[in-house]
Amino acid sequence: MAATVDYVGVEGVYLSVGTDDGAQAGDTITVYRSEGDQEPLGRVVLTAASRRRSVAAIVEPAFAITAGTLIYMDVRTAFPSDEAPAPQPAGAAPPSGGQAAAASRALRAAGGPRVTGRISLDVDARETRTSWQGDLFGTTTRRFATPTSSLSLTIADLPGGFRLETNLRGSYRYRDFSSFQPTTSVRIYSLAAVKAFEAVPLEMRLGRFYNPYESYSAYWDGAMMRLGGRSGPGIGAAVGYEPDRSDEGFSRDVLKLSGFADYAARGRTWSYDTDVSLHSVRPTDAEGVDRTFVGWSQYLSVGRASLSQRIRADRDADAGSWSLSQIRVRGGVSVAGPLRLTAGYGRIRLGALRGLPGIPSPVREELTGGLGVVGPNGAFSVDVGSTRWDDAARGLAVTASASGRVGGALLSASGRRWARAGVTSLSAAPGVSFGVGWLETRLGYQFYQTKGTTTLRSHAGDLSFTTRLGERLSLTLRGQQQWGTNFGGTRLNFRVWRSF
Repeated sequence: MAATVDYVGVEGVYLSVGTDDGAQAGDTITVYRSEGDQEPLGRVVLTAASRRRSVAAIVEPAFAITAGTLIYMDVRTAFPSDEAPAPQPAGAAPPSGGQAAAASRALRAAGGPRVTGRISLDVDARETRTSWQGDLFGTTTRRFATPTSSLSLTIADLPGGFRLETNLRGSYRYRDFSSFQPTTSVRIYSLAAVKAFEAVPLEMRLGRFYNPYESYSAYWDGAMMRLGGRSGPGIGAAVGYEPDRSDEGFSRDVLKLSGFADYAARGRTWSYDTDVSLHSVRPTDAEGVDRTFVGWSQYLSVGRASLSQRIRADRDADAGSWSLSQIRVRGGVSVAGPLRLTAGYGRIRLGALRGLPGIPSPVREELTGGLGVVGPNGAFSVDVGSTRWDDAARGLAVTASASGRVGGALLSASGRRWARAGVTSLSAAPGVSFGVGWLETRLGYQFYQTKGTTTLRSHAGDLSFTTRLGERLSLTLRGQQQWGTNFGGTRLNFRVWRSF
């Protein structure tokens, strides 16, 4: 699976994958520079994960990474760091055709269906305290507690050559104040039957799934068919409904159709991937807006250089005209040994991406540049980004991070300064992590400051422990204390998970 580094912040590396993609906080994942690489860049630990985004901390070996970098990883291979299996090519499409058939026959002969996955229990408890100027009630204290159970499961080599993939989560939310949000929820992010045919390189998916061969259509409740192998050309189509975005429930409100083509090629020192897709989104509600758009992505890696491109064009249903709603171009090259330079440009029309193609909406332009240096025992990176909106407002952000191994400990530090329209923000976060036997300890501090019409400052101390409880069974305990101007809080987190 491909992931983009959105930016490097004080909490860690912000990635464009989340729980919808099967990622979970606490996962240790091997990352690669290019899809199909055998030599990994290193490993990251996901310290936090939401539906679409996650925050990762780099573990050994230390490597430089900058905003805009495209990396590859496979969340299905996520295990606690001391139990990780041998690395496999990340982000690759599932085998099909003769390869899948041979593997499937061998495994069926060895004993039938094969189950892999992860189950976890996460309990998050928080207390927040606020006391704003003019608050007639003094300090306001609120308490939250959220136990959550997650299951990510793949059952391969079922009768008929099918494979079942599922990713779901159930949670209960306690609050000591009234709220209109439900207290319990069960979210099914994916539940699909997958079939790779033996006679021809044909793959079918039925149920709730994410199309791994293009990245513009999000999740489906429907069916997909693709003709093609792991490398070379492929062509396919998908039809179905879009799940309810509020709770992941089944909904017939939005009908979707998509046709796509993809191509992948590999050489000893180069790789190339591309996909192009046409999408039609038809709300069943008479007041909904029909959408038609085209997406085209490319990634090229040659030796020490890489280049990626992402383009989307939307059609205005009323005018019948097409307009460019998104373009992103990013590149990087390694020069002078350990030094790597990166640059990127992006232009996004936000209304089209949010399903409002005919309504005037702001346009954001981004220009970024960065460099990274990685050595045998440490790494350093710095990124500079400029953002301009069509209302002439400009923003400038500078981010730097460094890490180094001293004895058995990994020291890290990062900082970020951001400014726009008279408002500035400054943040910094040093930290240290070290392991003793099966116990891994992380200790960190975070500082935030925002200056505008008023100045707000906050501090946070963070301590976490991760240890193995048995074979493929691990436990993480985390505590955080926050204090600052007008607010503070305490957070405790408990997480136990088992891979199988």
